[in-house]
Amino acid sequence: MSIESGPEGEKHKELEKPPTLNIFSDYATTIAALRELEGDSWLAEEEFSSNEHSLGRAYNAVLNGDPERSFYGKGGVHRFFIDDNGLVYYSKMHGSTNVDQAKKLGLNIS
Repeated sequence: MSIESGPEGEKHKELEKPPTLNIFSDYATTIAALRELEGDSWLAEEEFSSNEHSLGRAYNAVLNGDPERSFYGKGGVHRFFIDDNGLVYYSKMHGSTNVDQAKKLGLNIS
């Protein structure tokens, strides 16, 4: 997409920002991004689990006002966090090798 700007009417490409993933307003896209980063087997274990440090437990923690909203990525590292509004964050400290991919998929980086 391009827009006209400037006195000469020059065409400039408008930068498109990837969507910010929100597990409440766009569950399917958020889950697809997590699957892309962590894999199908990780998601199968984590999505509906109530085990400590699982995606399912973190999701329910936000709904119930529990402050513990982090969940493990592949390999058992606290790679993700869900805030009060449902935004999903990727920890660059705990998953530094996939930060660029996480950004492209629309995850917030902390």
